[in-house]
Amino acid sequence: MFVFISTMALVPWGGSENLWHGAAKHLLARGAAVQTQTPLWSSVPRPLADLATNGAVVTFRASHPPFALRILRRLSSAAFRRKWENRTRDWISSMPSPRVVISCGSLLDDFFQLVYISEGRTPYVVIVQAAGPEIWPDDGQLGVVCKLLINARRVFFVSKHNLQDVQQCLGMELPNAEVIWNPVNRGSTLRAMNVTLPHVHEGSLRLACVARLNVHAKGQDVLLKTLALKKWKARDVSLTLFGEGPHRQVLHNLARYLGLERVSFAGQVDDILSIWDRHNLGVLASRYEGLSLAVMEAMMLGRPNVVTRACGNSEVVEDNQTGFIANAVTVEAFDEALERAWQRRSELSSMGVLAARRIRELTPEDACLEFAERLLVVFS
Repeated sequence: MFVFISTMALVPWGGSENLWHGAAKHLLARGAAVQTQTPLWSSVPRPLADLATNGAVVTFRASHPPFALRILRRLSSAAFRRKWENRTRDWISSMPSPRVVISCGSLLDDFFQLVYISEGRTPYVVIVQAAGPEIWPDDGQLGVVCKLLINARRVFFVSKHNLQDVQQCLGMELPNAEVIWNPVNRGSTLRAMNVTLPHVHEGSLRLACVARLNVHAKGQDVLLKTLALKKWKARDVSLTLFGEGPHRQVLHNLARYLGLERVSFAGQVDDILSIWDRHNLGVLASRYEGLSLAVMEAMMLGRPNVVTRACGNSEVVEDNQTGFIANAVTVEAFDEALERAWQRRSELSSMGVLAARRIRELTPEDACLEFAERLLVVFS
């Protein structure tokens, strides 16, 4: 039985869940038994309902420990952890030949309930979806994280940058590490499409940032501060921020404070074709992440991007060829990269054609199928 455990607890569902969800569907199609465990929310995310329809056993864990365990935590943190760990141990032990896949948003996720797995004989692998010094575990968490990664059959990373960052955090090489691809949303559909030109006036920059509104990770504050420079205010440049998140009001406040009149907030938009029909350049000033699905989608549709070197985005964007790379997550560095894009704005369409070709060459046609096949090999 394949057991998929997601430790991501910030939102009910995110792009980081697509890889294991897609792999689980492929395994179900091959007749494998699949069970999942995710945090409990007020409503069941549609992808989990989809798995249940396809035959998976979908289970949930409380986002917070029960009242009795919270009291125990106050009295004895060690006793609390043992009791909390035992719940996972009993659950895993009840399954026939469990093969566990742990998907984590970052190394700051709560891994204490998984101590049993890292110390026992149950075979497991770990997917790390994001890494960076900003989200390194503190010394109190480091031992649990280190044990979980070292004892795994494989630790899968979605970018080379993330692998390097985690090894630096641990102070050691991970011989069981492997870099894999995240799936592009509607990848097969996008891959089959021809590149079309955006409906943007020649000589203009219509920037789109497609990302969760979280400045800690996505750096939208850097974008706004860059566009607040006098030269950008004087140019035919606009920015649309797509997505929702905890910093929507903060970013509204910042845009108003900086006097940015050509910045708009579009909210969550599922139709990515409509996004890139009206924008000719993607911008993402990430401080940390794995590899942005939005950047890959934009490239599939023939749009170049301006990205930072601080994460895996710079592994798919070729500087001055299929996009532009800012060497640091600062206003100065992003301004320099965006200036290069401005000077070559008449070439953005041709760069987009190269970007579309490049991302198709780099990525597999079905990353989830590829991952499912890797799991079958690793657990064989």
